[in-house]
Amino acid sequence: MVGVQAVDRDLFGTGRPLSANVGLSQRGVLGELLYVDPWFLDSEYATRTKLFSQLRNEEGYSHDDEGLRQDISRKVLPHLELGVFVEGEHTSVGHALTGTTIPQDLLGPTDYTRISFGLTQTIDFRNDPINVERGFIFTSSFDFGLINGDPGFVRGSGRFSYYLPIDKCMLAFGARGGYIDSLMGELPIDVRFFNGGGTTVRSFAERGLGPEDYHENPLGGNLFTVFNLEFTFPISGGLEGATFVDAGSLHNNEIDTPGGMRYAVGLGLRYKLPIGPLRIDYGVNPDRRPGESFGAFNFSFGSAF
Repeated sequence: MVGVQAVDRDLFGTGRPLSANVGLSQRGVLGELLYVDPWFLDSEYATRTKLFSQLRNEEGYSHDDEGLRQDISRKVLPHLELGVFVEGEHTSVGHALTGTTIPQDLLGPTDYTRISFGLTQTIDFRNDPINVERGFIFTSSFDFGLINGDPGFVRGSGRFSYYLPIDKCMLAFGARGGYIDSLMGELPIDVRFFNGGGTTVRSFAERGLGPEDYHENPLGGNLFTVFNLEFTFPISGGLEGATFVDAGSLHNNEIDTPGGMRYAVGLGLRYKLPIGPLRIDYGVNPDRRPGESFGAFNFSFGSAF
């Protein structure tokens, strides 16, 4: 991935940042304009306004999205933040880049407008949100979505991560889950949950865990879980080693495929940078099914969970 970003951190001398960025990758192109107001109307409320457009190629389908999201939040306690948001997006599936190879009946709607209204909460006791060494964070969100003006879905998700220092080492635990209840029949594929990859179950490639079509394209699901346990230890300077165990599942009510919990055990390296740790992980799949890989490499920035 390569990208260009332009930022005015003091728009009109008010201390409000405005940023614009364009990113190009093997998956497609993304453009985003973001305005942040930490003191909306000189109050204790903060707002984030994001305008975005992307052309992206996933495994088995491609999509063209344009949308706008508005968030309003407030810290009601030093470590507790509550928020509301509204997001509108128009999506066309199969009309950008390479089209689609997933059967039409498994994609759900392919040309639709989605409007979501939601609530969020964050309890954050971490010492540092970028290079965390101790503390915990608990987040949750709930939203109601309209598809082409009709009730489409209700969705909820949550995340809990705990970081415990042990001398110069750290033991971290993470748990995540989410559920979407469809109000319209088959959900659009881009609204569903996916699992597998560098921040979930690391023995699978990105989106590689869960239901697939006959061409082994990921189809997503409406219920997911992820559990992570990781122990990191110093090697030299900012270089650290890691051992981890992951577990997770993904279920789709519309597709009859083998489910159950899937696992990863593996090793990794971390290098601390001001923008977060650089991570390289290799996860082994200890309960491989026919056609599955022995494991997967994952390379990324930031904490895994």
